[in-house]
Amino acid sequence: MNKPSPKVIYVWAIFTIAVIIIACGPVGDSGSADSSSSQTYGETSSDSNGSGGNSSNENTTCQGICCNGAPYDNTKNFCVENQLYPLCNGRNYNPYEQGCFGNKLYPKCSIESTRGICVDNSLLRCRQEGKGDKYIKDPLVGMKCEANGKIVGKTKDKRDGKEYNIAQIGRQIWLAENLNYKTSEPLNKGVCYGENASNCDKYGILYDWATAMSLTNECNYTDAGCPPEQGVLWGAICPPDFYIPGNEDWQELIDYAGGDSIAGSRLKSTSGWNSNGNGTDSYGFNALPGGYYYEYTHGFSEGPDDKENKNSIAMWWANTQHPKPDAYYWTVISYDTEARNNFQSKGPHKAYVRCLHYF
Repeated sequence: MNKPSPKVIYVWAIFTIAVIIIACGPVGDSGSADSSSSQTYGETSSDSNGSGGNSSNENTTCQGICCNGAPYDNTKNFCVENQLYPLCNGRNYNPYEQGCFGNKLYPKCSIESTRGICVDNSLLRCRQEGKGDKYIKDPLVGMKCEANGKIVGKTKDKRDGKEYNIAQIGRQIWLAENLNYKTSEPLNKGVCYGENASNCDKYGILYDWATAMSLTNECNYTDAGCPPEQGVLWGAICPPDFYIPGNEDWQELIDYAGGDSIAGSRLKSTSGWNSNGNGTDSYGFNALPGGYYYEYTHGFSEGPDDKENKNSIAMWWANTQHPKPDAYYWTVISYDTEARNNFQSKGPHKAYVRCLHYF
């Protein structure tokens, strides 16, 4: 058999080299994709919350422990989805559900189910019952956020030294108790429920409207010349810096507490109500079923089915007058979750007083 000529061998060699170049690319090109995938870019770790130690991309040249292509100290920080977060007391966490404040983990305020102390925009705040940012509050100085979102504190009536619980609800501060202030004669027409002094300590004093407004007795029977005008903050019988709420002030509270149909349940105390009517006291308002008084019938009632019963109803005056010798009041009862607004005669009826101020 004849050997191939040198010319044939040379042509065959050139053809073979050309095939290799076409298949593998130009000589000296290592291929960026292949070379990238063959390198190590730092450790990757994850926990049960999905937080990881490395979120580098493929085109980086970062060596070691990296986040978004940059190295970081994993003794101080951790990385989740290319975002760096500080460790909290040496540990990582789910940054979508928790935040760190003062080296302690708290729920994030943005979660709808959160109540009580939580972290919002790197600040420690309080999340109250309700939906939306307006329920994320900064407790005022001297106020404390409780586990269910109540913001509570105390204030002292300088007139008699009595100390009252108070509650921060939205942009309002309310007495968390009914007023128990004895006015001077001859205006003192307030009574304790059942004329039992211990009921004043528990439920406060029942006042006729004119006494509650610090007006003369004639204002119980006319609205002529009897303030306050609508929208006026009227201090009246309240402690200094507090005011008798008008209808619009009560309505702001009711709206914040979820609206007329459910606010009663959120404002009522967690015990003391008949017919399984206890509330959740979501904001610290602590509405107790102290009853009311109407002098033209039987005054007080202790009957189990009578809605004047002190275990079945709470009633508070508004400073708003009806265009007759009547005034508005607000009430919650044990039989449902509503908060109601109506009007009644000012003199014969006696109701409780809740005072508030704005901040």
